[in-house]
Amino acid sequence: MKSILNDYCSIIELLHIAGEIKGRKKLQKMVYILKSLGANFTEDFYFHYYGPYSDTLTIKLEELKSMNIIEEIKDESGAFPQYTYRLKAEKDIKDGLERYRDLIGILNSQNARFLELLATVIYFQQEGYQREEIYEKVKIVKSDKNYTDDEIAFSFDFLKEICADSSNNGVEGLA
Repeated sequence: MKSILNDYCSIIELLHIAGEIKGRKKLQKMVYILKSLGANFTEDFYFHYYGPYSDTLTIKLEELKSMNIIEEIKDESGAFPQYTYRLKAEKDIKDGLERYRDLIGILNSQNARFLELLATVIYFQQEGYQREEIYEKVKIVKSDKNYTDDEIAFSFDFLKEICADSSNNGVEGLA
């Protein structure tokens, strides 16, 4: 069955390790951050309103729902709907994410707002911007989020820490 699901292996394994991920934006940012750290995700990302975004990931999630492999649970109790993703049944698919297990847990414990900031910082780093320039860029493109200097500084410290922790587990750092 793995051959049929080759294009979906990393997503399936991510959900297997995480158990569940609450929020579409959170899932997008986790995949982007993990991919940036060398995980085997093939989805292309571009900069969008909420930071790095992949149409391909959205389509793959819809396909996995259609194949009855994952479920998307919609909670409308808040001001906006909240979507939770999880596997419908255990799938024994390995795609190299086991070494990211701790990082997946750490990322999944963060809120979507912070992961959006972190993914945005990574995106601008990969575009070649320096730290000071990234502060400025974040304040411009994310002006509606009102990120403080302390939050941006924390995102840099957090990134440094997860890169250091990850490299001790054989995970690549940022390019």
